[in-house]
Amino acid sequence: MSDLYSVLGVEEDADDTIIRQAYRKRAKSAHPDTGGSAEKFRELSNAYEVLSNPDRRRKYDETGSTEEAQDHTEAAAIQILDNLVSSMAADADAKFTDPVRIMRDTLNAAQKKLEGDIPALQREELRLLDLEARFLKKPAKDIVGQLLRRRIEAKHGEIDMSHRQIAAVKRAVEMLEGYEFKTEERPVEHRTITGGVDWGAYEAMRGFGQTRRGPFGI
Repeated sequence: MSDLYSVLGVEEDADDTIIRQAYRKRAKSAHPDTGGSAEKFRELSNAYEVLSNPDRRRKYDETGSTEEAQDHTEAAAIQILDNLVSSMAADADAKFTDPVRIMRDTLNAAQKKLEGDIPALQREELRLLDLEARFLKKPAKDIVGQLLRRRIEAKHGEIDMSHRQIAAVKRAVEMLEGYEFKTEERPVEHRTITGGVDWGAYEAMRGFGQTRRGPFGI
């Protein structure tokens, strides 16, 4: 694993301002749209996510670990499954389906959606960084710059949240391992051409993308 301070090109005692400036300076050249690579940009983003977070930076300085707190990911994964189980419990016809398969398919679809959204978020962050860099002359009290930087931080926060959501979804999938459900054959009078609605896919994906917290409350 690369040293995060070296990735950003800063000293270990660099303050938040220096770390933020270093990230913005390197982000444009590291992004795939400007000649960089997805791997390089992800490495840079990960370094910034860790070093700009006081708790994660302290943990990295002490242990060298860049992982998010396991208890947070675990709790988020349980919340995801709780939402899906609530949908299953509310469905009178759940015994005629395979809830395990439905939940797994739903989570895989959610992961694919989250991963697919990240490149667009990164491009938007890059666009904002480019706008900020184009202000060659600024007054001492840089109000416009402050407002723009606020938007840059918010956009990066969305990217960070997407990665956290992906980690929680992956953990939720792992928690489904070992389950097997005995389905009951649907009575003839209750059968439909489509075989029913996948409640899990509908419930978990409903409203997806309307909020960066996602449908799982994480």
